[in-house]
Amino acid sequence: MATCRVRFMTLDFPRRDASTSAREALFPLLQHLKQSLGEAREWEPTIESLYLEWREQQLAEYESLRCQLEQITQRLGADTNPGEASHRLNLIPAQIRIAVGD
Repeated sequence: MATCRVRFMTLDFPRRDASTSAREALFPLLQHLKQSLGEAREWEPTIESLYLEWREQQLAEYESLRCQLEQITQRLGADTNPGEASHRLNLIPAQIRIAVGD
């Protein structure tokens, strides 16, 4: 893209040829963008699949941490305020990692 821009800006052309020269300077950029868009469309299913796999792993990890926290809360028994325990069970994963010390 930068190459096309520099080439376009440094071209010394008469005013009547401006549109033709601009078209010639921008054509490689447009071809590259079209190719990149096509490649991105080809990768879309793979990226979506990887995201779904990652999300499932995150949910499984979250569930595991929630169970661990629930077991810790049950072991603490009467020393833990039920409202506080309930609140801790509903923490977002990042907060749970901090609370568990990961």
